Amino acid sequence: MFFMYTLKFPSIFLIAILFSPCVTAQENILTVTHTWGTLSVLKDPRIDQLLSDYRSFYKKRSFINGYRIQIFSGSKSEALQNKTEYYKIFPDFSSDVALVYEAPNWKVHVGIYRQKRKASKNVVEIRSRFKGAIVVKSKIRTRLFHRSATE
Repeated sequence: MFFMYTLKFPSIFLIAILFSPCVTAQENILTVTHTWGTLSVLKDPRIDQLLSDYRSFYKKRSFINGYRIQIFSGSKSEALQNKTEYYKIFPDFSSDVALVYEAPNWKVHVGIYRQKRKASKNVVEIRSRFKGAIVVKSKIRTRLFHRSATE
C-alpha cells in the first residue's frame, strides 16, 4: 500500500530516498532504510529494454506531434515584423521561432512543446505582448525537440 501511495506522490518518494540515512541498490532492487522502516522496490529488468526501444524509435523518426504557440497570422511583411519583435522581447527563445506559410497566410510559431498543458501555461505570458497568441498542433522535427528539451 505504501508503494502505491508513493507512486501517486513521487516527490515524497524522492525526498525519502534523498534524505534517508541508508540507500542501497542492487541490480534490480532499490532499498531505502529510514527511522520509520524499510522500503524495497523491485524494478522489472524489461523496463531498461523498453526505455532503450523508446529512445531508438524516436531517433528514427524525423517528426513528432507536438505544440507551438502561434503569435501571428497574416501577410509576409507583418509576419517578419512580428518575428523580429519576438526576437527583441524574448531573446533567449529566439531559436524556437518558425515562419510558416499556409496559403494564403504567413504564420509565426514560437516554442516547442510536447504537451499542450505546458504550451498553454506559456501562452499566457506571450499574450501580454502578442494579443492573438494561441496554442496550435504542429509537427516538430525531433532534432529541434531534443535541443529544446527544457520545454
